[in-house]
Amino acid sequence: MKTILAILGTVFLSAFFVLIMYMGAHNTEVSLRNKFKAQQKANESSFDKTWKIIQQNAQVSERERDSFKEAFTDIMSEQKGIAGEGKLASFFTQSKIDISPELFKKLMTTIESQRESFHRDQQKLLNIVEQHDNILTELPSSIFVGGREKLEAIIVTSSKTNEAFSAGEDNEVNLFENKN
Repeated sequence: MKTILAILGTVFLSAFFVLIMYMGAHNTEVSLRNKFKAQQKANESSFDKTWKIIQQNAQVSERERDSFKEAFTDIMSEQKGIAGEGKLASFFTQSKIDISPELFKKLMTTIESQRESFHRDQQKLLNIVEQHDNILTELPSSIFVGGREKLEAIIVTSSKTNEAFSAGEDNEVNLFENKN
């Protein structure tokens, strides 16, 4: 009788242990799948925010440039020959237009920081995919959830990046084309 109870106890404890392992693997996989979906949506939102901020900053810079151009044209046409008489410098004092290089520096900083923020968001997504792949392929969790579908991340890159990785090389080292 003691042997039967010991065997039943062992079977029960083993089944309970397996059930706990299954629930842990299942819950981790479901949690990662949900986290993945949420991060994918967050990446879409981050990408949208990035481009809206950059576009709006660029519009401010463009508007300032257009205002300068318009004022320059108006003053030059009202005061015939100002440039020819060596009075071009007086244009800047008369126009009272303050074109700040800080605006362009801010635009560049905005572009860089927004792109870096978006890059970090994409890295988070890839980390989730890596964790999910580990759950599906490593023992003992793979025994319970190994047959589930892998996560497919959508990573936003450029055609330049795609071409470089397809060819296995990137030979463009000059940032600016030589116009000579």
